[in-house]
Amino acid sequence: MDKRESNLDSFVELYNPDGSLLGRDDDSGGNLNSRLAITLRQNGRHKIIAKGYNTSTGGYRVGLAREAVNDADDNRWIAFGQTLQGAISPANDRDNYFFAGTAGRVASIRMSQIDAGLDSFIELYDPAGAKIGENDDGGGGTNSWLVKTLPSTGTYRILARSYNLASSGRYNLQLAMAASNNLARGKPAYATSTEFNGVEPYKAFDGNLSTRWSSRFADPQMIYVDLGSNQTFNQVVLRWEAAYARRFGIYYWNGSQWRNVWWTDNGDGGNDTITFTPVSARYVAMYGVQRSTAYGYFSIIRTSCTVAYSGHRAHINSHI
Repeated sequence: MDKRESNLDSFVELYNPDGSLLGRDDDSGGNLNSRLAITLRQNGRHKIIAKGYNTSTGGYRVGLAREAVNDADDNRWIAFGQTLQGAISPANDRDNYFFAGTAGRVASIRMSQIDAGLDSFIELYDPAGAKIGENDDGGGGTNSWLVKTLPSTGTYRILARSYNLASSGRYNLQLAMAASNNLARGKPAYATSTEFNGVEPYKAFDGNLSTRWSSRFADPQMIYVDLGSNQTFNQVVLRWEAAYARRFGIYYWNGSQWRNVWWTDNGDGGNDTITFTPVSARYVAMYGVQRSTAYGYFSIIRTSCTVAYSGHRAHINSHI
């Protein structure tokens, strides 16, 4: 389903003759176009529903074609703890995998090249058919690694392909359950300033939502936590109170300097779940350069291996 007008974000669904949903897709065709390639399970009349994602509208074109050769890699089920081998051939080949997911479980998906010429790329779709994550080179080199907390219970789809549909080769696809413990809880913390006794930096990581860290009312400010040793993570969660950072970023120490992994100029408070390409580091920081109010920032910072979860209240009065 290819859009003919730029405002349309196309979305396509395919239903079996008995009325059950066979598959759906949002953006697999690239550039907000939909592409669903799937093996039919039943004989008879199938129904295609073409629509706009959310409330988008516009003209489109629908095409239907039969695959000339059955792709043995496509439409396989994969379980947690399992590794399957596949191949991207030709370069524009797309392989779909399915797995049963449970809300709150942390899924780790790796697509690792066997043949050196493949530049792998993975996408993850939730049970409603919406894309909830993608990754290019998070696994090192041209290997992909995506870690995601599953938002709902149901059937998830992994789309394995090459970056820009421009390379081919064999690969291993691995699905694992990632640890979800809070690596930052109870760990030493440091900050550029403390407003007064009782709101020290470590209280941003003590697991107690009634405690906090508060800096002086000056910009900029930074707070960071010592995880004790190098840990791999890809997410930081912040829980802001009434005061929050407008412009801030997440950093890690690479042994010689602070490296930025995420930044925003449009912070809006509330709960921020910040996800980025997995990194391995001992020190994780939040650094802010503009407050949203004349007061400080109130947030919770947590990191955990491959995933970071919010845990306590860090009161950040300035840009941490």
